[in-house]
Amino acid sequence: MDRVLVVQHFHWDLCWWHSEEESRRNLVLALRYLAKAMERGDVPYFLLDGQVYPLEVAREVDPETFEALARLAREGRLEVGPLYTQVDLYRCSLESIVRSVLVGLELCREMRVPCSDVLYVPDSFGLPLSVPEIAAGLGLRAVVFSRGMSVEDLERVGSEFLWRSPSGSEVLAIYVPSGYLNAGVLGVEWSTVCRLRRYVALPMRLWSYASEIYLREPSIDVSRAAERVRRIVEISRRFSRCGIHLVMNGVDRKSVQVEVARRLREISELAGVELELARLSDAVAAIEARRDGLSVFEGEALRPSLLPLLPASSSSRPELKKLLFLVERLLARYLEPMTALSAALRALPPSLRVEELDGMWRELLKLLSHDAACGTVSDEVYIELLGRSMALLKRVGSALAHLLMYVASRAGPRPGLIVFNPLPWRATVPIEVVAYPPTNETVSRSCVEGSEMELLEEDPAFPRYVTVAELGPTSITYLPLERCDRELPSVESVERGVARASLGGLEVEVDARRGVVRARLGGVAVDIDVVADEEKGDLYNHDPGSSSLSLLRGSIERCWVYRGRVAAWVSAEFESSIASGVLKLVLYERVPRIDVFLDLVVRREGYRISVLLRTEKLGRVVAYTPGIAVERSEEVVAGEEERFEEFPFQEWVALAGGSKALVVGARGLYEYRSRAMPRASELFVTLVRSVPQLSKSSLASRRSPAGPSVRTRLAEELGHHRFELCLALAQGDLSEALRIVKSFVDPPIAAVVDGSSESSKPVSASVLEVESSGFVELHSARLRGRDLVLRLGAPLSSARAAVRIRMGSPEIWLATLSEDRLRKVGVREASLELGRGKIATLIARGWLGDAS
Repeated sequence: MDRVLVVQHFHWDLCWWHSEEESRRNLVLALRYLAKAMERGDVPYFLLDGQVYPLEVAREVDPETFEALARLAREGRLEVGPLYTQVDLYRCSLESIVRSVLVGLELCREMRVPCSDVLYVPDSFGLPLSVPEIAAGLGLRAVVFSRGMSVEDLERVGSEFLWRSPSGSEVLAIYVPSGYLNAGVLGVEWSTVCRLRRYVALPMRLWSYASEIYLREPSIDVSRAAERVRRIVEISRRFSRCGIHLVMNGVDRKSVQVEVARRLREISELAGVELELARLSDAVAAIEARRDGLSVFEGEALRPSLLPLLPASSSSRPELKKLLFLVERLLARYLEPMTALSAALRALPPSLRVEELDGMWRELLKLLSHDAACGTVSDEVYIELLGRSMALLKRVGSALAHLLMYVASRAGPRPGLIVFNPLPWRATVPIEVVAYPPTNETVSRSCVEGSEMELLEEDPAFPRYVTVAELGPTSITYLPLERCDRELPSVESVERGVARASLGGLEVEVDARRGVVRARLGGVAVDIDVVADEEKGDLYNHDPGSSSLSLLRGSIERCWVYRGRVAAWVSAEFESSIASGVLKLVLYERVPRIDVFLDLVVRREGYRISVLLRTEKLGRVVAYTPGIAVERSEEVVAGEEERFEEFPFQEWVALAGGSKALVVGARGLYEYRSRAMPRASELFVTLVRSVPQLSKSSLASRRSPAGPSVRTRLAEELGHHRFELCLALAQGDLSEALRIVKSFVDPPIAAVVDGSSESSKPVSASVLEVESSGFVELHSARLRGRDLVLRLGAPLSSARAAVRIRMGSPEIWLATLSEDRLRKVGVREASLELGRGKIATLIARGWLGDAS
């Protein structure tokens, strides 16, 4: 027998085309209205959008409302969490997804309210393949979502299915085919809702700014409501295998619709179906009772669906995405492990408390909330997000600098470098050094372990140098600077000729006359271009125009070449009416990768600018998404028709075929599109899109607006940008190439020390080491009390890993993702068998006291 369950809820973006401050003020009003309605008994149950943040706001701003809501949660009527904020699952790291749940659980314990065990992600623009592993590891019994499954998917597996990850983890998945707001403002014309809005325009018109306030609830038309319910049930019956149909009565940034609960019987009779007011957990329980025979789904939820995926939000507002990525990396891969290491060395600076890191994570998770992380916001909000992201970057960066310099104060009596390597394996890597004026002469004529310091970037005040050295795993290392008396290479200018540099078997060349840039890696040639395509879309969707052109061909004005023993580079300056810039390709001794740096000045709106990489035909694409690599086929050119699909990736993407793969590393979230030519493979990595509209009324890829039709002048992205990529070649298994790429994505950080320390023994120490048969990455290493908590994963394929704690001899326990200990697996060393996509959490008990 079918059941039709009405779940009352709201969806509350921290910010969208409104700021978080506006959102908080409106949220307080909505929560007060909700609390009073529920206390009167008008609303039996309510879903707080799967996040804890709204309850935190109530506690901070309106304690009376908070106490009422907390009581309702304890009574089982208000569903809270488990996410802290609704992070967009494709636009943040795996660690950020896990931390959002961990912070949500911690806050619920602190507030003494029960936390939901249903992962509700209604509006994320797709869900990655790692979701079953994350949900199962965190003890969540189901995931409910409404974007990313195609009609073909739903017809094959149904709207209720078992979602299985490659590691074998499974979670019950419930897809709402007509969307999370399928019964939003039920029984009310949207024009009526609009008339109830109140706008307050601010003077001076610095921006087209208005604050939106909703003052009262509209009356409903029962016949209109019944017709909507019939349509929802009709769509649900097409795909449901369990006969459980979800009517989601709620909408973005508005409180509960009280009249729906009051008049539910009338709506039910007119619609001809029995409606029940229910909690989301009730729906999950009803489907669990009927789960026998459910189909299994294996794959990403990243397909065009009944609700659009809005894929261009992966490449909108790239400056914000780069900032958020950098903060994520510095927190999880640098600051937390360095704090643990410094604490063990008794070298924590008095300016840093370990508890500060929790506050940094909470601010980051707010900035990673759905529409904020997507960059699909108005100009005013974009400015605010950039400012907050930069402020958080400074906060994290200054803490990291204090840690490094405090350790450096114990570095020893000779000038040198103090270097932190975040990689959990021993690696030979390039080390960049900023030479401030007093140390410039010392650095420029010095060697590190026999390798010279080479000029990487000229700057009158702060030139950047690079050297290459072998570093221990997850370690702080002191490297003494030794005097090198040599003639420094000069930068040569080349005009209208061929500029070429080679080092360590790799070669790059720029033919200025033809506008051709080519790199050679181990016998494989890669042509590199910067291309501009017409883009008529908005911040949510692509709508490509007809023209595409190279920004390099016929536009290179001059080149420069630097040929050193440790590093060499070629750069080309180009000038076009759409964009101008400098493309630099850097080679290193003993490091088989090519770094690609692009300084770009965008001059015209209406274009999508990409780096185009063309190489021998390979045939498939492997892309890294949060916690796991996925394989996607190349698009094939059929006649004159070219079909391009854009996909997000983080950190790296590879063109693969046979025993070879070209791996592209990236410091951030990017979007790619690929195609297979008759004799070549092409990969386009989107850098920036200069589209001046938040949401257009309709596009070829989307019938209706995705948001307010707001002109976003800053989305034009005119002006200066800097992008950083790297290229590596895999021969056979991808693992070794990925280790090389990771040394680019997570590079060592270094500071110059002047040798004034009174310490006679330089400090060098390592936290842990990972040896593995395949590629294993370290997601995080942090202190929890006196324990060291590690999170590792095997994103590419199954791997056997040996994890060694390098300081002390602590007991090592295997734990769940929620960091509950399961069983002891070793002392100081543990061996793990990791399936593809498996995430393992290890706890070194009492490590801090033991290591100290």
